[in-house]
Amino acid sequence: MAQLGDDATLQLVRAGVTRRELDVLRCLVERLSNREVAERLSVSVRTVESHVSALLAKLGAGSRGELAALGAALLGDRAARPATNLPSRLTSFVGRARELEEVAGLLGSGRLLTLTGPAGTGKTRLALEVARTTADRYADGVWLAELAPLPEGSAVADRLLAALGGQQVPGRSPVETLVAFVVGRRALLVVDNCEHLLAEAATVVRALLDAAAPVKVLATSREPLGSPGEVVYRVDPLPVPGQGASDLDGVVQSDAVRLLADRARAASPRFRVTAANAAAVAQLCRRLDGLPLALELTAPRLRTFTPDQLTGLLDDRFQLLASGGPALPARHRTLRGAIEWSYDLLGEPERRLFTRLAVFAGSFSLAAAEAVCTDQALARSDVLELLPRLVDRSLVVVDPVGASNRYRLLESLRSFARERLGEATGRSLWRRHAGWFVRVAEEAEPHLRGPDAAGWIATLRQDHDNLVQALEWSLDNEPAVALRLVGALWQFWEDADLRRSAILWAEGALAAGTGPPPARVTALLAASQALRPWEAKRAAPLAEEALTLAERLGDQQLLARARREVAAVRAYNGDVDGAVQPFEAALAHFRSVGDRWQTATTLQTLGLVKDPAEGLTLLGEAHRLFTLERDLLRVANCAYLMAARLVRELGDAGRAEPLAAEALRLSVRQGSEHEQAHARSALAEVWLARGEDARAAELGRDCLAAFRRVGDHRCEGLMLLLLGRAAERAGAAVDALAYLREALGVAALAAHAHTVPVVLDRLAGLLADRDPPVAVLLHAAADARQLGSQPAHLQDPGRGERLEALRRAADPDAFEVAWRRGLQASLDELLGTLDGALDRTGSPAASG
Repeated sequence: MAQLGDDATLQLVRAGVTRRELDVLRCLVERLSNREVAERLSVSVRTVESHVSALLAKLGAGSRGELAALGAALLGDRAARPATNLPSRLTSFVGRARELEEVAGLLGSGRLLTLTGPAGTGKTRLALEVARTTADRYADGVWLAELAPLPEGSAVADRLLAALGGQQVPGRSPVETLVAFVVGRRALLVVDNCEHLLAEAATVVRALLDAAAPVKVLATSREPLGSPGEVVYRVDPLPVPGQGASDLDGVVQSDAVRLLADRARAASPRFRVTAANAAAVAQLCRRLDGLPLALELTAPRLRTFTPDQLTGLLDDRFQLLASGGPALPARHRTLRGAIEWSYDLLGEPERRLFTRLAVFAGSFSLAAAEAVCTDQALARSDVLELLPRLVDRSLVVVDPVGASNRYRLLESLRSFARERLGEATGRSLWRRHAGWFVRVAEEAEPHLRGPDAAGWIATLRQDHDNLVQALEWSLDNEPAVALRLVGALWQFWEDADLRRSAILWAEGALAAGTGPPPARVTALLAASQALRPWEAKRAAPLAEEALTLAERLGDQQLLARARREVAAVRAYNGDVDGAVQPFEAALAHFRSVGDRWQTATTLQTLGLVKDPAEGLTLLGEAHRLFTLERDLLRVANCAYLMAARLVRELGDAGRAEPLAAEALRLSVRQGSEHEQAHARSALAEVWLARGEDARAAELGRDCLAAFRRVGDHRCEGLMLLLLGRAAERAGAAVDALAYLREALGVAALAAHAHTVPVVLDRLAGLLADRDPPVAVLLHAAADARQLGSQPAHLQDPGRGERLEALRRAADPDAFEVAWRRGLQASLDELLGTLDGALDRTGSPAASG
């Protein structure tokens, strides 16, 4: 629902419309029948009928037609528009009518189709065009994952997940996260340029297709993936005119000629294929083997040379390349010849810039090219003059982004150019590249906390491939730069839901070597902050090391940040008393220097440690300060935290609801899936507190899926607890046991000390009649982990009476043994004991 308007989103959420019901509503707006809806969403007709009935009740519509009209009003013209991240088509798609029809047909009957063929045959363009023309088949959209920028050994699953709009999940493998994210989605995933990551791509795609029906994959690669069920379709060069062809009508029917002419007219509008030049154009296309890339590179030359001249220029070069490199396929040699020919036509300054641009991964800005590529041999003014020439020669691609352009080299061209970088020049370029992007990251870092955050996050996303490349290079060559990058990028990773990247890069930078102590402190804090919500025990030594080092440095700002992080980690690990003093010391410093943002952040974290009344006051002040700073993402988070404390700990649903609504409105505006899930989870708690159990459970399941996508184990555990409570109140004891068992496992992983005792008590209540000794043990374990008085609305009024009944029914010695075991048992021991009890009673253990 994140793509809808604020009011529509809130109305649908308040009505309790689930994500699947939203999919059905979109289909109704398109006036599809129940059977058509079922086929699109891969569900039964009966399931569709159930969803339609639920929508009629939730939205108050009197008929199917009225429901469709209401859906159209709420969803606007986005209702029937499939989601996609496919790039805009900047040039026309020429030819390939037969291939388009055949590939679309094969894709319709299979789930994995791989387009193969040598570089330059247009595999990517064909795949994208097929995706565009068949997009209406996929209710959950068509998505492009480009593997070309990834170095060998990179995580293919991470790139596919990012392309689909998912987030990494710490503690879960990339493949598991990807599969969990796409299960049940009717989507097409275009995986481009697999050849350099063939084995990993095949493994990931196989796992995806084994578990994630009805997702389909359209891959491009120079060779098949070798995955079971794969259909391989070879993309050949474009058809060229026959030998000796000179008839104008016959020549212009050739796809190769049509492509060459189209691109030539874009460079020189006066160009035409005529009776006079038709034979020469046909010969030129044949000499280029009909390879689309070679044709694209050649076409701009027709602004300067005639087809006859170009054919003559090609003669010697093709013959020379044909006699060398016999191990390479002929078409590969031809493509290499076309690239080398284009390179040879450049002047020395143009060659110098072209080869230096190969240092970039993905796209780059003009400012980056000027900063990285210049030295005594190439001035900034030269870059400004030469870059347009390289664009004109189709050696650099222009990608319009907002009010400015970004630039990139095609992968084949980048590889060609990198081969021509001298060793000394290459070393200097990699160092300047890393230096530039660490400055980009450090410039962005302070702007990630305020009104301009969304724009800076978008900027860093555009440079993400280059930032990763800078990190990889600096880990091996200049670890101090890696530490600086980690410290500067932490907030970006946090707000962009790339926390697993933060953990991996921070731990890698810390292990790679030493560096300036301030940079190490910042990297330690980044690693601790990334780990804390999911694996708080692993975060503890990092935070403590940061504090020790900051104390030695005497930098009061760093020291205050380290104290706050140590306090937060201690609180997450259950040491609330040990957290208060460093929290208060950090807060005193930030107040004294007038740092509103850091003050608000400290108040926000401290507000979670204090008792509800004081905590709400602190969160309210943080909310006010973040509002003054115009940091809307953190304003939304404060509103959510206040709503959550009100409803979960005080049972005050009335005061909680408007705060949850505010959090939802702001998080939708900021486009944060994580904060939207937070806000909706608070609304689910509100509905549960009001006794609207079924409605709460429906929204809770939706939130649970979102928290799993972003890897928020603490909130995942809270939603499982909510679902367990709802199932328990509905008399579904087996479902309640399954939810609560899973909640305990997740809470243990996240070290969520507040959730654990509540879950243990509720599990004990459900097992009292089924396995009394285990119930006694779980009650004792809950007592041992109780951090304070349990909120009244979470308390079990029958607990005391149940315990007494358990005591009376049991042998006194056996009761005491079970009680002592519970007081001393670790969470791992409790989970093992619980699983044994569930096996004995025939109840299901956790599913995930």
